[in-house]
Amino acid sequence: MHINELALRWSFSPTLALAGFGCKACLPQNGAIFSDWFQRVMTVTVSILGVGQRGRFWAALATRMGHRVSVFDPDAAALATIPAVHASGKISDCVRNADFILDCAPERLALKQKLLQQVQAVCQRHAVIISTSPVYHALDLQNCATRPAQILVARRQAPETIWLDHSDATAPAVVADVDRFLESMGLATQAMPQSISTLPSSSERAM
Repeated sequence: MHINELALRWSFSPTLALAGFGCKACLPQNGAIFSDWFQRVMTVTVSILGVGQRGRFWAALATRMGHRVSVFDPDAAALATIPAVHASGKISDCVRNADFILDCAPERLALKQKLLQQVQAVCQRHAVIISTSPVYHALDLQNCATRPAQILVARRQAPETIWLDHSDATAPAVVADVDRFLESMGLATQAMPQSISTLPSSSERAM
């Protein structure tokens, strides 16, 4: 059962790391590194769920790189502050045509799991979900997912460095595509350090 979109409400924090939507100081400066895959695709459709600090960073970066960007947030006032992108108050409208979906929702596991269930019910079957969570592992978010193979975590560690976390359930092709996608935006990707990636997931800690 999918939760009602009205239940997916979170508070918007006005305190932002980005001084403005297009704050160049907060974005990678080393240019795009286009793989053969992206030379063929050129642009992709990116959906961003949540327009707090993390959501704004990813919206600015994806827009700057020329991708088609849509954003969702239950706070209409927050959506109004995001220029040059398609803003939607409905999850289904935001993710319907997405190739990559970035989860920037608040760090509440039950909310994230239900959100991803709802997203996978309406998005394209090939769409990849990238959670930007600084807290949870891929395995936490894959529990109860319709297509767990298409979910992983990309944790920002520095302005241009991303740690990737995935489980045995994540499809290798999905990991490769996410790696190319992030590199195409000037970001360096690394596997999440083993000391962190091997910590028990929240579901395991609850046992």
